Amino acid sequence: LMHAMYYFNMHNALWIYVKNIFHGIQKLTLYDYNILVSFSFLIII
Repeated sequence: LMHAMYYFNMHNALWIYVKNIFHGIQKLTLYDYNILVSFSFLIII
């Protein structure tokens, strides 16, 4: 259950992050890009 909650929170954080990018609120820097790639990699696994 703990793991499921962690995964759910991570997914929510990613969704909010993606929405922010599409709305132009947050600029995509190299650091942000690395985080985004890491999240995508975790979801693929």
